[in-house]
Amino acid sequence: MKKVLSSAVCTAALFAPFGLAHAEDADAGEGTRKLDPVVVTAQMREQSAIEVPLALTALTADQLQDRQINDVVDLAKVTPGLSVATFSTAPKITLRGIGNEAYNYGGDGSIAFHADGVYIGRAEPQRAAFFDVARVEVLRGPQGTLYGRNTTGGAINVVYQHPTDTFSSELSAGIGNYGAYDVSAIVNGPMGDGVAGRLSMRREYNEGMTDNVMPGRKDLDDQDNYQARAQIQFNPSDTFELLLQGEFYRNQRRGPGRKFLGGPEGAVTPAEAPPYNGQWLTTLNSRDVVSTYDPKEDMDFWSLSAQAKWDLDGVQLQSISSYRDHVFGNANDEGDGLDVDFSTLNIQNDIHQFSQEFRLLSDSDGQLSWILGAYYFLEDGDFGRQIPFFVPNIVLMNGGSVRTDAVAAYGHLDFEATDRLTLSAGLRYGQDKKEMTEFLSFIGIPFAGTNALDDSWSATTWDVGAEFGLTEDSFLFARIARGFKSGGFNTGALEPSSFDPEYVTSYEAGLRGEFFDKRATMSLVGYYSDYEDMQLVKVQDFATVFSNAASSEIKGIEFEGRFSVTEAFTIDVMAAYTDAKLNEFTTIDSALPALGEQNLAGNTLPHAPEWQAAIAGQYVIPLGNEGEVSINGNYSWRDKVYFDAFNREQRSQDAVGKVDASISYTSPSGAWELTLWGKNLTDELVLGHVSVLTDAIGSPHMGFWEPPRTYGLRVTRNFN
Repeated sequence: MKKVLSSAVCTAALFAPFGLAHAEDADAGEGTRKLDPVVVTAQMREQSAIEVPLALTALTADQLQDRQINDVVDLAKVTPGLSVATFSTAPKITLRGIGNEAYNYGGDGSIAFHADGVYIGRAEPQRAAFFDVARVEVLRGPQGTLYGRNTTGGAINVVYQHPTDTFSSELSAGIGNYGAYDVSAIVNGPMGDGVAGRLSMRREYNEGMTDNVMPGRKDLDDQDNYQARAQIQFNPSDTFELLLQGEFYRNQRRGPGRKFLGGPEGAVTPAEAPPYNGQWLTTLNSRDVVSTYDPKEDMDFWSLSAQAKWDLDGVQLQSISSYRDHVFGNANDEGDGLDVDFSTLNIQNDIHQFSQEFRLLSDSDGQLSWILGAYYFLEDGDFGRQIPFFVPNIVLMNGGSVRTDAVAAYGHLDFEATDRLTLSAGLRYGQDKKEMTEFLSFIGIPFAGTNALDDSWSATTWDVGAEFGLTEDSFLFARIARGFKSGGFNTGALEPSSFDPEYVTSYEAGLRGEFFDKRATMSLVGYYSDYEDMQLVKVQDFATVFSNAASSEIKGIEFEGRFSVTEAFTIDVMAAYTDAKLNEFTTIDSALPALGEQNLAGNTLPHAPEWQAAIAGQYVIPLGNEGEVSINGNYSWRDKVYFDAFNREQRSQDAVGKVDASISYTSPSGAWELTLWGKNLTDELVLGHVSVLTDAIGSPHMGFWEPPRTYGLRVTRNFN
């Protein structure tokens, strides 16, 4: 069924344009409209998205709204090869089988996430970036030359709306099920000669989507956040501009519900056995969870940044400076999923990061264009963890600090060899240095240990490519790229050494372009990736640790298409096939240690569904002097996923499809907009991730749910 579904979507995508061709032959294009280009900066300079010779998905603010993409988790519904799991608060992003497997502060992710040009080193703040957004760009495959370290899988760029010198403002309010409400306000406009400003604010709340059946306790998977962003744009001359930004985000909620799924293969955990005799209080196939306490999750993120551009004689100098502070933690998180005081999890992290990047860009009008850059990144902070076991009153205490210093220099050039052929090449040298100190102790047991490590890694990453024009609006491209992700430390494990970096060499070729007089855009990409020393995670004692797998191979095909069927009707289609398998990796499953060393060769990589597909439609109904109505629908389907490399059924989610829809009315002047929306309308029960806790407490499996059916009403007032 899964292959039939994906094949059907691909077939529909391929044949839809031929219907357009007939329409053009008959009416010279009457009855359809040209698709608007999406301008991106995926290669550090402005280009139309469909002209970029990369595997790239780009979505404008309107497309994000129409398809109800509210955070990074929703991106997986529209992006080939992308999977975003929900583990606690931190999103686990995977592109083409290469993912952010990092649980601990000593490691990094494999997908570089940028908010308005600034790399965000930790996963928790990433979901806060999706507010007042101009567009989102997802670059698939290694992006080591221009984006640097930790891009073995790809990069995600979220670009904010910026100040303009034309006054505008917006006030939006919405309500929904689960007691949800949200309010946002945006004010934009001139502040003086050559100065413009923009202020964006938002408040979101819901009472909780997951019932906690423990008597007297509140629901979980709630939301309670505030957010503000202030920007000032200075344009004192035609050759210089400066953008200053400040952001603040606070979320004080109870947090995610942790679904107890039993011990490994149904084994009884110590919390279920005497003397605890803990009870489930709910069924396995229910969203309900059991949390003995009301957990608490606190997140405070703030940042300052400055982006400057100088237009010099034939070149442009750019500078991006940023400081970010990330404080996040949780208290009384359920450690056993039962109705007894067995254990809880308490975490606190306080992380600071500073980055500085300089770029020198040539004029892009000539036969040769180039970019030179230098980059520095500093991340420094403290981590802490406390896990009490109430009987016999033992408390694990773990904490410490990690500092990362990363420097790099890079260059990239494009050469127009002929009118049709463009060649490109890039090179980057980077070095990472990390230092870590930590302690681990047990109150109630005479055990304590400390650890202090430092290490450094350097790498040269590169890419070469060619682009050959077929027509004025379409081209073939080929690209080979080398990516690198830094090594790190297994914090909490008191290990005597670091783990190694990982490397990816990717080969891809594709067809991209606009067709049928710009009434269709399509991209078809095939790729093969050779993945070396892959960093996989598993639980070891009371820590989550990285191990370097020997090697893996990933190959696949990705299709994206957007079609203007009529003046009022637009269709988007996405499909992807991913074959992500381990070549060789032998390790012990700590949840089932009796099985001994296991050879995982041939197993599917975590969070890498074999097939994905989606189809979305937008139909606009003009009402003349009464405004217009827009109807949007989206169906997304994902194949089975495994949550770790052991590929066990208990740690997997079967194939699932979801339906989202909305209907909006816009007044004739555009001043008012009323939207009725719904997500996961068939109320599918979907596990976003399953984590396994330490075998010291029986390796309980804890699941995290994706959102159930949600719906609501939003009204927006625009003042222009």
